[in-house]
This record gives sequence, structure tokens and C-alpha cells, in this order.
Amino acid sequence: MKKMQRTTAEILRNRIGYIYYAFFLIGAGLFLSGYTVSNYNFALVGIIMIFLADVIYSFSILRKNFLFLFLQVTIFTFLLSRPFIGLCTGSDWWNSSSQAAENIWFALWLLFLTEAGLFIGAVLAGRFAVSPKETELKSQFCTELQWASLLVFAVSFVFYLIEQLEPLMLIGSGNYLKYYTDFTSSLPEIVHTIASFMKYSMCVFLATFPSKKKAFTVLLLYVASTLPSFCIGVRNPFILSLIFSLSYYMLRDFIGNKEKWIGKIEKILMAVGTPLLIVFMVAYTSFRSGQGLKIGNIFSMFVDFFYGQGVTFEVLCIGYGYMSGLRILCPANYTFGGIIDYIYRGTIGQKIFHTEPLTSYNSLFNVQNGNSLSHALSYLSMPDDYLSGRGRGSSYLLEVFSDYDYIGVAIFSLVIGALLIFMVNGFGRRILISTIILVVLENIFFMPRAEATSWMTFLVTIQFWVCIAGCYFCAWIFCRWNLREKISQVIGRKK
Repeated sequence: MKKMQRTTAEILRNRIGYIYYAFFLIGAGLFLSGYTVSNYNFALVGIIMIFLADVIYSFSILRKNFLFLFLQVTIFTFLLSRPFIGLCTGSDWWNSSSQAAENIWFALWLLFLTEAGLFIGAVLAGRFAVSPKETELKSQFCTELQWASLLVFAVSFVFYLIEQLEPLMLIGSGNYLKYYTDFTSSLPEIVHTIASFMKYSMCVFLATFPSKKKAFTVLLLYVASTLPSFCIGVRNPFILSLIFSLSYYMLRDFIGNKEKWIGKIEKILMAVGTPLLIVFMVAYTSFRSGQGLKIGNIFSMFVDFFYGQGVTFEVLCIGYGYMSGLRILCPANYTFGGIIDYIYRGTIGQKIFHTEPLTSYNSLFNVQNGNSLSHALSYLSMPDDYLSGRGRGSSYLLEVFSDYDYIGVAIFSLVIGALLIFMVNGFGRRILISTIILVVLENIFFMPRAEATSWMTFLVTIQFWVCIAGCYFCAWIFCRWNLREKISQVIGRKK
């Protein structure tokens, strides 16, 4: 019976495979045809078809492909939603931003290449990926590491909360523009250093496979820690913390241990919470922009949400118009800009290379001396608004293109597609690997409107490796002298 069920499942999967391959091929044909005859709608429909091929592939084995699906959701939200809404409403969406024709086609080509590259990378990785296995997760060292990382998390969480509360206390709620232009922390450097351990130690703790109750408590604290910045008007940390928490639950559910992680309660919360969160974010964005609280037709609010978030499509168009200016600035590299800036202008780099640190706010110094496309593009396209705290953001597509052209976008997308599949299958094999995967998941889904490699910059930071070493050393001490058990015994005797 089981063999027959497996055979039926394989047949169904194969039939679904025919569907997403058909969508991919038809989409590619429509895009190329649209480009040949200079028809924006044809080309956009082709991209949407390939996007649907990615989505269908994700749902073919959702438990293995959900990270890939999450990236597709953010790509649609930030890059595809605005032209898609224009297509559905029958408007001349390509004229809405007053961009030249070559700018529009540039953005469409980038979307075509990235969706195609992601699809190919994911499909290839899916053929070679193997199911995860729990190793080294039941040893005494793993148990002690769980307690050691929880201790580091508890201490660093206090410092992280102080760090997050400082700007809220100084500039008040809703002043996100002032936060980006004037705010400079006056806290001692040691506070920021210890605060940086919070997320890393949390990921170490979660990588040791704690119980659902323990994990929920830590994740709840993590989400709560983003509320001070949310009150200022900075939305991204809050949303990313929710996506991270959901990703962890689904990773644990995929591993398939005895504890059920995605049950009826979690499914109901996702089904009800997602639309409510979108409605809330629409109202929040309206309130943040000074337009007051606007609540109207639910469908219109959904459309407004996606249309507002889809501004990054226009950023691609604008970025192409300023591409020569971006390259004249002569950055070392935009794609790996965060890593370069950390090494060259970080604490150690300042001492070795005698460099000045970049500012934490919008400034001409960052534009002229950093490797951030976000700062450079915002200044070139709207200098006064940039210096007043506003910005256009960035996108991995713009950064990779500026450094490696179209071929770079295709290869980078292929690698990301494969990586998102391999990360699910690699989770649970080794604690350190699982920790790195979790830290990556904190930022990788924001790539469509952010830096290309910000999700991997932590690998070159001293703070990450010091935190890892500290957690492992404490765990070794606990194991070597049974320190935790002795402390428990002493506490028990006093009681």
C-alpha cells in the first residue's frame, strides 16, 4: 500500500512538473516575443508566467521548497506588484514613473533573468538535495550548548533592548526621517558589541533544537525587540522577525521529529494573521506618512499595500538612468559592498588602514567613500531629499548588474535559487551549519529591495565568531566540570 501511495505521489509530482515546465517555457517565449515587438504587456505576462512556474514548483513539495516560495513572495511584493496591478487595471503602467523606454526594458530584463535563474537553480538543486538528518543534536554537548547560548542570549538581549530604546527615547515615535538624518548613538561601544550577540546566540540556541515551548519564548522576545524601531517608523525589522519565526517553525516541522510544529493553531494563525497584518501595514504606512489613519474597502487596501511596496520596480528603472553616475563614483564593488566596508572601515580596518568610519545616517561622506548603492543612487537622483533622510533603497538586481552585467544577474539568481533549496536540506546536520543557515534567513528575503549580500556579511564579522566561540566555550566548561548540574544541586539544597 505504501509503495502504491509513493507511486501515486510521484505520478502527481511528475504531472505538476509538466505544468511548471510548461509555464516556464511559455513565459520565456512570451517575454522574448514581447521584447521583439516592443510590447510591454506581452513581456510582463511572460515574466508573470515564469513567476507562476516558480510558485507552482514551490508548492509541488512545499515542505522542502518553502524558503524558495518566501523569496518569490517578496519579489512579487517589491518588484512585480506595481506593474502587475497596472496590467490588471489596463493602464499604461510603463508611463506611470515617466521613465524612458530603455529604462523600462532594463527592469523587465532583470526580472526575466532573475526569475528564470531562480527557477533553474531551484530545480537543479531539488534533484540533488537529500533529506536532512539529525546528527550531534542529542549529545551532552548539544544540551550544554543550548543552555550556554540561552545564557548569552539573556544577557545580550538586555543590551540589545537598550540599544533599540535609545533612538526612541531621544527622537520619539514616528520620527523615522530624523532617525536617518540626525541620530547618532551615544552608548559606549561595548554596549553595541554585546547587543550584537543577541541574534547570533539566538540562532545557536535554535540550532540545538530546543523544545517548541522554549523556542516560542525566545522567538517572541525577538519579535518584541523590534517594536521600538517599529514605533519610530522603521518597519523592516518587525516584518523580517515574523518571517524568520515562521521559517524556523517550518524548518523544524520539515525535520519531522515527534513534536508537531505546524499544527491546526499555527495554520489558523497564518490564515487569519496574514491578511490582518497586510491591512495593519497599510494603515500603519498611511499613518507614518502623515496622511492619518485610513481604513476603507479591504480589497482596495490590499491593492494599495502591494502597489505601495512595489516602488522598487521604479528604483530599477531609475537606477539604469543613473548607471553611468553610479559607476563614476568608482566604488570597489556594490554587490559585496557591505563586506568591503566592514573590513576597510570597520573597527579593525580603521586601525590597520587608518580609515574613517562611515556614518550611521545619510551623508555625503557615505556616498563618496562607501560601497552602498542605496546611498549613492539616492544622492544622485534626489540629493536634497537624501540629505533630509529619505532614500530609494536598493535591490540585489541593480547591485549585481552594476558590477557583473546581465550575465552576473543570471548566475547570481541561479545560485540563490539553489541555495534556498539546499538550506532546507542542510538544516539539522551540524549545529554550526544550522546556526549559519538561521542567521542567513534573518535578511535574505529582503534582497529584492536591499543589498545583494547583506545576508552573508556576518560571516566576516568578529562579533559573530566571538559569540560562536563564547557559546561553545561555555558549553565545553559546562561539560568538563558538570557545572550546570552542580549549580542546580546547590540551588536545590538551599530550597
